[in-house]
Amino acid sequence: MNVPVSVLLISVAVGGPVLLLALAVLYHGALLSRQHADLESVLAGAGLSTVMMTQATARGGAAAAREPDLERDLLSEHVSSLVTRSADALAERLEQTMAELHEQLTQQRSSLELLLSEPSRTPAAAGMALGRAAGEYVSGESAASVSTQIERLLDEGLSDRAIARELRVGLEEVKIARTRRGRP
Repeated sequence: MNVPVSVLLISVAVGGPVLLLALAVLYHGALLSRQHADLESVLAGAGLSTVMMTQATARGGAAAAREPDLERDLLSEHVSSLVTRSADALAERLEQTMAELHEQLTQQRSSLELLLSEPSRTPAAAGMALGRAAGEYVSGESAASVSTQIERLLDEGLSDRAIARELRVGLEEVKIARTRRGRP
């Protein structure tokens, strides 16, 4: 079958939009039928049957003109009631969540208050040791002051940086203590 390329291109150019148009018509038909089904369910929920609405609109005249307004009013009332119900449910859930958060916050405050009110359990506060020197605890009695410790470590021949590391003090404190004792 030999089909010229131009005929093939024309059939694709015409057939593509026609196919898209057919799909669009089918899609809109499905949407309209869905809207009609939704309208029927809303009217059934409001206690009105679609038969009554069809008869009311079939009567004609001024009554028929008023019925769509009535239908719109009923629909708007129903929609507002649905919104109000969902808003009430959301507000209730929000209140529950806020109550839970408030309870958690109260619990956190009480535990923090308990932690802050407990006596300190650090070794220095208990009088066990003031600090570490060379991996050992230096007792409070043997370490009368930092300057005497610095002097003792200077006598042992440690450098200023090594003393600062051992006593966990600043290098400037070691230099000040060394100059007060008259050492270079």
